[in-house]
Amino acid sequence: MGAVVAYHVAAALADDPLFAGRAPSLLVLAASAAPRDLAVAGCADLDDDALLEHLRRFGAIPDAVAAERSLLDLFLPSFRADYRILDQARVLPPVPLDVPAWLVLGSEDPHTPAGTPWAWADYLADEPLTHVIPGAGHMFVVDPVEHRELAGLLDDAAGFLVGIG
Repeated sequence: MGAVVAYHVAAALADDPLFAGRAPSLLVLAASAAPRDLAVAGCADLDDDALLEHLRRFGAIPDAVAAERSLLDLFLPSFRADYRILDQARVLPPVPLDVPAWLVLGSEDPHTPAGTPWAWADYLADEPLTHVIPGAGHMFVVDPVEHRELAGLLDDAAGFLVGIG
């Protein structure tokens, strides 16, 4: 969800005269299909048990949280709201942003189809630089095994920013 929100925030800033000439230096999009390709239709309307099972399938809710009803009562409304936002984002027309973008994907992520880099290109003025983390799934940002590679990519991003700054 973060990649889609980051894209839409950057698009909103690009249209706001208060932010003229102050575009982001780099947009990092991680573990996300392009907005139009998000497989989220109807997720916001699932009953609690079906939504919980959906979230557990891709690791969005740890088992300890899933087992505690009082925690679910706190988290499920937020996830439901997230899915409503993503469902709306799916149908908005792309606004090609003139911002350098890095797309970071896990090679084993079932939520990012094979054409994801090309689909994101419709949302950006230039094709994103794509990094694929071998063996990583959708939730690679919370997997300690992938942290070293992700840290290296973030170091590269910092170097990129210094180079254009």
